Amino acid sequence: MDESLEPRGGESIAYTHDGDLVTAITLTVTRNGTQVESYAYDVNGRRFQTTSLLRGVSTCPSTYNTDDQRTKPRMRGESRR
Repeated sequence: MDESLEPRGGESIAYTHDGDLVTAITLTVTRNGTQVESYAYDVNGRRFQTTSLLRGVSTCPSTYNTDDQRTKPRMRGESRR
């Protein structure tokens, strides 16, 4: 597990990467010790699950078409890639 800390405006924001390259990788974002977001990626780097307390999303699964483009509607506030 890797963790990086980023102090920002009096808050402590931690980014934690966990998992392995064989199954999946999970990125967890915590603010002041409380988890606020998490993202799960498959071995091809495609995000397959998003959880965001900041945006009010408990779980948002992702699906992809044959061209490897995400087809699931985007969450509120999420930008296109």
